[in-house]
Amino acid sequence: MVSERSFIDNVYLEPIDVLTIHPSPPHRRQQRKKELKKNKTSRTKARDAQVAATKSLDEIKSEIAKLERRQNRSIDSTGSALDANDTKKLERLRKELKIVQAEAGKRKLLADQAQLERDRELISAQRTVEGVKQLNESKYSLVERFASVYYDPNLNPFGAPAPGQPRLYFADPDGRTTTMDSNLAIVPLRLRPKFDEERGITNEGTGSMGNKRRWDQREESTHPLFPPPPVPKREKPTSPPPKHESRVEQKAVKEAVKEEKKEIDLSKPPPLPAPSKSVLRAAKRGKKNSMVDIWASQDELVYEQAVGGGSMEGIFEQEATKEEHIPRWKRDRMKKSKQNVVDNGDV
Repeated sequence: MVSERSFIDNVYLEPIDVLTIHPSPPHRRQQRKKELKKNKTSRTKARDAQVAATKSLDEIKSEIAKLERRQNRSIDSTGSALDANDTKKLERLRKELKIVQAEAGKRKLLADQAQLERDRELISAQRTVEGVKQLNESKYSLVERFASVYYDPNLNPFGAPAPGQPRLYFADPDGRTTTMDSNLAIVPLRLRPKFDEERGITNEGTGSMGNKRRWDQREESTHPLFPPPPVPKREKPTSPPPKHESRVEQKAVKEAVKEEKKEIDLSKPPPLPAPSKSVLRAAKRGKKNSMVDIWASQDELVYEQAVGGGSMEGIFEQEATKEEHIPRWKRDRMKKSKQNVVDNGDV
């Protein structure tokens, strides 16, 4: 009989490879690592692009200088450098400085290329008569052409100055004074008809306006600094218009005022107003020797009764009643004492 131990020893066990049984988990882990790395790269690029678009060189340099000064002070005082957060921030700022510098270089390169393209277009435009005309029209406005002292309808229609000469314009309609400021340029009167013709303004009206009236044939302002004043907007009234009184009503009002003045006797002092309610209540109670201000309050009345003063202005002496005022509680006590006397037979 074969024992259990010998049977287990004789069993052939083939070695098993775990990777061949479950090959998916390692593959998924590698894919996850690649995805995380890709996301990190995209986030870094987005942050660098935002830094390049929003931050400036001066701002980043000032922040770096602050951290470096703090680092130098900490090394001199404690002998240790910045903490981990400040060190990481300093590294990030230095990286941002490189990004912004590279972006500034790119912008300068693009600006130089654009300027080069504009110069090429300008040179190519000057090779034709039409191109030169368009260039001069964009360079000189209509006012600058006709107000220029160099203007000539045939030889210099754009009023361009001679080489090495400054731009000069007429500063008055008669052409006596000149200025170098184009904002103060004024077209002379002798060139005003042609100037109006170039602008499309004629003596005859256009559109629905018809012919101009003689009082409308005034000289229109061509000065760029003095445009016509805007027409003010009419606001709606928020309150009803004032009522105009007739002459009869005004006369009645004047007569009423005169009557009021007649009733007032200015030779005598005006009458005093009525006493206050506190004074009237005290007089009604019949308190004696109470001299107070007729406009006194309850607190002033109590104070004057306690002190017995009479120095206040407008003194009002209360009239005492014939019978002394007895409080109710005192009357009840007196009545009760009389009743006790009657009950005891002492009366």
